[in-house]
Amino acid sequence: MTRYERGYYSLEPLTEVHFRKVRRLLRQMIGNRPNFDLLDIGGRKSQYTIGLPCKVQVIELPLKSELQHRLSLGLTPEMVEELYRHRSNIIDIRLEDFTRTTHPDCSFDGAVSVEVIEHVPDDVAFVYQLLRVLRPGGFAVLTTPNGETVKNFNPDHQRHYTRQELMRKLNEQFDEVDVFYGVRQGYLHRASQPLWTSLSPRDLVTAPWRMACLFLNNLLEPMRSDTPKGYDLLFAIARKPL
Repeated sequence: MTRYERGYYSLEPLTEVHFRKVRRLLRQMIGNRPNFDLLDIGGRKSQYTIGLPCKVQVIELPLKSELQHRLSLGLTPEMVEELYRHRSNIIDIRLEDFTRTTHPDCSFDGAVSVEVIEHVPDDVAFVYQLLRVLRPGGFAVLTTPNGETVKNFNPDHQRHYTRQELMRKLNEQFDEVDVFYGVRQGYLHRASQPLWTSLSPRDLVTAPWRMACLFLNNLLEPMRSDTPKGYDLLFAIARKPL
């Protein structure tokens, strides 16, 4: 592991709950398969694949527009080089649109897409490509805002799915789909959001407060309500038949 990866692990209690849950879920599903090929779609810095025992390939849009800058979306060539330096399990990064990906059929054992599908105008093509690049028996893990509780104020979000809507969308291509409520977020989570992005000098000044909010949020998250309306994120697992 690199120094960056070891540092990230040392701050595990202060990382976002859904990143930790995604990493834990992926680790369980990958198991002890060091030659496992994992595609991270829209992964940017791919924090949730740090330390996973697999070969990670990232596909992400190139960072070009002012909106992408404002919302921390996409990658620049400089960011790509930085990722290669900091990460030990990332073997390839492609700057292209996943709905038109050049990856061959059956290239990956698994895929992960964390809060990406809500950004995609053509979600039909997105799900089609997801099935196409997976090998038989492969799986995809997705997360997205819960449309039952989260109103869409994001200028780059095309839609927010309800659990049933996401189930229907994935079932257009996949036969085996499970969609469940994943992470409850609230005031403490929102208050801590700029902690790792440091978008302005003011964010750096307020970092100790945001760090305290994030730590408390992570501590309380397992004790929160287990009702659908208590969750801001949906998790989905889709499997390709053997």
